[in-house]
Amino acid sequence: MLLIVCNKSSKFARFQLDFKNFEDVGYYADAWQEYEDIWKESKFSDKYEKAKKAVAEKQKKLLKELERQYEKWK
Repeated sequence: MLLIVCNKSSKFARFQLDFKNFEDVGYYADAWQEYEDIWKESKFSDKYEKAKKAVAEKQKKLLKELERQYEKWK
């Protein structure tokens, strides 16, 4: 067994997200339900690109909010 001891704590150790501005998180579950069977479709590539773009737009917003909160906190 390997045990690594580190005296430094994570720079995120006390950071807590404020979830009020994360209302789009539910979108991922919705996208999963909408796109979960696209692998069965004859136009898989088209459907996959559509799903990827839809999720990427929401993800951009979430990451921007996460970065905003982190910058304010640090």
